[in-house]
Amino acid sequence: MMCAVALMAGAVSCKKDPKPEDEYVNPTYVEGVFNPGKHLSKVVGNDINEEWSWSNTDPQQLTGIADASSHTYYNFTYKGSGRMATSNINVDGTTITCSYEYDEGTLDRMTVRLNGNIAAEGTTGYAGGNISRIDYSNISGDLIWHFARSYASDFLGMDLSAADLEFTNPTLSDVFTWDEAQNVKQEFVTANISGEISISDLFTVAGDMLSDQLGAMGSLLLPLIVQNMGDSSFAFSITGDVNVDYAYDNKYNPYRGLWYRGISFQPMSLSANNFTSAHAMGNLRFNVKISLPEECPAFLSDYASYWSMIYLMVNGQTFGQDIPIDETLTRTYQYNAIGFPTSYTDQDGKTVTLTYKD
Repeated sequence: MMCAVALMAGAVSCKKDPKPEDEYVNPTYVEGVFNPGKHLSKVVGNDINEEWSWSNTDPQQLTGIADASSHTYYNFTYKGSGRMATSNINVDGTTITCSYEYDEGTLDRMTVRLNGNIAAEGTTGYAGGNISRIDYSNISGDLIWHFARSYASDFLGMDLSAADLEFTNPTLSDVFTWDEAQNVKQEFVTANISGEISISDLFTVAGDMLSDQLGAMGSLLLPLIVQNMGDSSFAFSITGDVNVDYAYDNKYNPYRGLWYRGISFQPMSLSANNFTSAHAMGNLRFNVKISLPEECPAFLSDYASYWSMIYLMVNGQTFGQDIPIDETLTRTYQYNAIGFPTSYTDQDGKTVTLTYKD
């Protein structure tokens, strides 16, 4: 009997204490509700210095994020159900507001406003209980320009601040596929944009491309055409498709349900875990249709003898340029005892630290 008691005592003393992550239970996810198990108070790193503010209600609700580094400020409103009603982003005097509408607990529609004016409307579809697609319509030219100027500057080294394009009924669709762990594993975006561009803006945006495709004669004529016909316009179109593959860890994501920057290209706002890599591949195709006068303009009189040949070669032709997309983002995380990230380091070696309020 004494031996048996001794063996039982030994078994009990050798039993491991439960780990914090074994005791922790993450709140059940509800579509449109930002209710993380841990509440961020600060997110600090290179080019980011965020202070997060929460309500004193139960459960707590995020009321605002202030980034002193980028001068970007977010504030949020909620419906009686606790679901997010609006997220507002203000950066350098520009305000973008996303409004969310629900139907029996699922996201039905979202409306994007730029400085108070409707800039896009999105209609959602569902499959297997998850958002499977968003189709955007009524997209304003101002919204396209807001993002196009930033993208062209950051990734293409182009200054489009003075350019002015008119857009005709642009459309964009975003399709999601999910894995069994409730993470968006793939996102496929297609865009179709058409409109009118002035010759002077065309020369600013794609002068090198046109010179290359028109050859030596084009290089001589383009500056003269721009100088004398700069206010005239040509029809253009932009088509694009981007496929993004995501990979994840198996830890808790403190951003899940925070639709503060919308939903597209925001895996951390939808997924249960933290994304560790995002590989984007695709192509943007820019086409412009050239229209020339049949009679040689007076300002091109030196080329009158060649004009009929130039007209036949160029008029009505569509010239295009492909802009390939191939970019990979990575994150390597450190975690607390529960399994929430306390920091991450990106593909450029920049580290961001996450601090929680409780």
